[in-house]
Parts: sequence; C-alpha cells; structure tokens
Amino acid sequence: MVNNKKKYVLDFTTENGSKYYFDGITGTIIPINNIMEDIVEMYPQYNTEEIKIKLMSKYPIEQIQSCISFIERWVKTYGGIFITNKEIQKNKYNMKYFNEITLKQFFDMGNQYQLIINITEDCNLRCKYCYLSEVYEFTRNRTSQKMTLETGKRAINMFLKKLDEISEFNPGKKGIITFYGGEPLLEYLNIKELIEYAKKTTTVPLTFNLTTNGTLLNEEIIDFIVENNIYVAVSLDGSMFNHDRNRVYSNNKGSYEKIISNIELFRRKYPNYNFLSLICVYDIKTDLIENDKFFENNDNMPPVTFVNGVSSINTNYFKQFSQEDYKKHFEQYSFLVNKYVDSKKNHIKISEYLRVLMEEQLCGLLIRSRHQDIRPPMLPYTNNCVPGMKISVRADGTYDMCERVNSTTPIGDINKGLNLTSIKNIIKDYNSSITEECDICPINKVCSLCFAQCNNDGCFKKYVDCEQIRNINRYNLSIIYSIMEVNPDAYENFEDSINIEWFFNN
Repeated sequence: MVNNKKKYVLDFTTENGSKYYFDGITGTIIPINNIMEDIVEMYPQYNTEEIKIKLMSKYPIEQIQSCISFIERWVKTYGGIFITNKEIQKNKYNMKYFNEITLKQFFDMGNQYQLIINITEDCNLRCKYCYLSEVYEFTRNRTSQKMTLETGKRAINMFLKKLDEISEFNPGKKGIITFYGGEPLLEYLNIKELIEYAKKTTTVPLTFNLTTNGTLLNEEIIDFIVENNIYVAVSLDGSMFNHDRNRVYSNNKGSYEKIISNIELFRRKYPNYNFLSLICVYDIKTDLIENDKFFENNDNMPPVTFVNGVSSINTNYFKQFSQEDYKKHFEQYSFLVNKYVDSKKNHIKISEYLRVLMEEQLCGLLIRSRHQDIRPPMLPYTNNCVPGMKISVRADGTYDMCERVNSTTPIGDINKGLNLTSIKNIIKDYNSSITEECDICPINKVCSLCFAQCNNDGCFKKYVDCEQIRNINRYNLSIIYSIMEVNPDAYENFEDSINIEWFFNN
C-alpha cells in the first residue's frame, strides 16, 4: 500500500439522501460527497498525483484538490479516516502482553466503581423469560440460597478498602452499591443492615441502588428507601396485558395489579422522590404500540429508564413464536421508529417508553468516544469494561465480572479479592475468541458486544455476525442524523436524560 493505511470509516445515508462517514479513529461524523468517497477508496493504493489523474475525467480538478487537501489535513491533525499497520500492531501487542502487574496498576489508578450484591437467588415470581431459570442453558438457576450478613459485610469491606486506597490520590472517588437477586426485597432486613453498615464504614461517598419486581414494597420499605436516597428500579413491562403475560407468580397469576398498587402508594407518599424508575422488558409478542399508549396516558408513572428485549443467547425461549408473531413485531417496531423520528424532528412530545425504547439502541453512538478518548489497552475493542471495574458478588461470596454473566467465569471472592490471573485469562480468551477481526472494523469502539453478550459455558462465542452489527450501526446513525438534519438540538441534553439509567445499566 502506498500510504500504509486501511480505510477506517463506516458510510451511512440519511432519509434525505445525504451521505456521511463515521470516522472510527476520532468518532467524528464527516459529511461526504461522491468525490470524497472515490478518493478515500483510492487513497491507500495511490499517491495524490495518481488520484488526480484517475479522477480528472469525472470531476473538476479544483474539487478533487479540495477533497484531497481536507483528507490530508484530517489525517495529519487527527490521524483519522484511515488506520495504519503500526496502530494495529500496537493494539495487538497491548492485547497480548499485558499481565497481572498491568491489571493491578489499572485498578490502583481508580478503575473500580460498583459492587453488586446478589443478596438472594430466590424470587417470589416465576417470570417466564427470567435469565436465572431453566430456559437459559448456562445461567445459574433460581435457588433458596441467600447471602449471609457476614458475607455481605466482607464484600462491602473489601470494596470500601479499595475505594479508600484510591481516594488517597483521587479525593473525588465515589462508589456504587447495588442490591440484586433473585428478588432482593425478600431479604429487606439484611439489605437494611448492610446499607447502615456501609454508611458507618465508608470514607467515600456512596450511592445505593436496588432492582426489584415491586411486589414487596410497603410503607416501611418505602420510608427506608427515601430516607437513604436509594435509586430504585421496579420491573413493569407496560400495560396489564403485556406485563401479566410473563411476570407471574408460581400459580401463574399476574403481578401487575400488586405492582401498580405499590407504585401508587410510593407516589402518593413521596410524590417528589426522583430516584424511582421503571425497567421494561419485551419479547416478540409484546404489543409495543399498546405499551407506548399506556405510558402516554399515564403521566403520573415513574420515568422509564430501561426498555430492552428478552435475551436471545443460549435459550430456547424464542421457539414459542411463529413467523406471524415476528412479522407483527417488526411491523410494530417500524411504526414506532417512524413515530420517534417524526416526533424528534418536529419537537413533539413522546412517551418515556418510546423514547427509551429507541434511545437504548442509540445511546452508544450518541455518547460515543471521541478523539483521544482511550479504551483500556488490554481491551481496545467492543463495549467491555475490564472485569473487576464492577464486581458482582454471588450469595456464597464468589465474584463475577457482571450480574449478567453466568457462573463459569469467576474473578475472585470475598476472602482473597480479585483474582488477577483469572481476569487476565478471561480477557485473553475473549480477545482471541471475539475480537480477532476488530482491528480493521471502524465501529470497534461503539460495537455493542461485551462479555455478557458472548458468555458461553466457560468460554466466549460470537452470536451475531459482524456485518449485521455494522448494518445496525448504519441504521442507527441514519436515524440520529436524519433527525439532526432537521432538528440540530434534538440530542442537546441527551446525557442528562440517561443519568439514572447509568446506575442500573453499567
């Protein structure tokens, strides 16, 4: 190659036919035309004089020269549009030769922020899509096991000790402790004691989170939540029909009425409490349009902060749906995409459900890394955090890297802390199994793949084709910029709108 470079952009087109590049190096969106496209295609193989000669019969020489000048300035100033073999080899070296010392230095620099306490593996519901059930092949199943207070306190001690060390050179360091399950409120008294213990023990500011199915909320629990400023996410899948189809008790009775009653109690008692939100899950038979109308007509509901589909990884759950079910689902989804785009263009208010349904998929592109934002060198590609940045503690005290992974890749325990050798091996296994072709992909820093999405039985497997991921990103970029061409301020305050989601989804 003349310039020792490979094209490193993703092209996309908006509704009105405008063309753009997503620059994989800088994260910048660059408007382009046909001349620019031709030059970028030719640039790695030919020098500028050869490019001019080859294109003179198609375009005016002044326009060719102008585009070449822009490209050369962009490459010289930002290193964008193309990636060099030198940069590829540097990433390969970092991925291959990091070790336990590298990881220790990484965590000592302050890269640890969240403790997830799986206080129980039991639940009072039997949700049909639960990933902690028999419908998922490799996940741990629901059991009666619960975390002891001693285990919870030891987990908190280990977490706070690390935060305390970090705060010596990073005085602004904060921590997050999340209570998860099963249904965590089955162990409310232990949660209460652990929060009181953490507040007495900590030397750094802490935020507390709780993810619950909402059926056990009562006045005492609600009072405690508010007194301690706990961020609470309640699972509600939308309308009664949509919710009760999947979120049921062991007798198959729906849980909608109980949850709505408890939410109404919470809102009546504390109408101005801002840390209460809803998590919504949908599957192929969910009536998405009905859910959109449900939330449009219920302005008094807590904000929706998470709308996501049932996981399709390692499960037989989706065998129940017919081709007609899929057809109806995609028709509804397309309808809502068009509604979202038109509403954002024209400053029309939409339901929180629709906003989050759409922006959940757009989020990674809207708050993507830009020029000089650096990924961890041992994980330069895809959407992973380094295992150990957040720690999910099982009821028995074993550490996992995330509450969404199965139990086949532990990273330590409450007695010895993080196992840096295990973390190193997990990262190397992931890089060799999943990221082999990422170095030449322009969306490798916004790719949605992560450990949880690739988790198999003690190893990692890619379940989605890379070209499909690129096309999804093309589609999402087209949505964003079709809107912004008409309404440039459409996402001006986007980061403010996702602050609460961050506590539950990172």
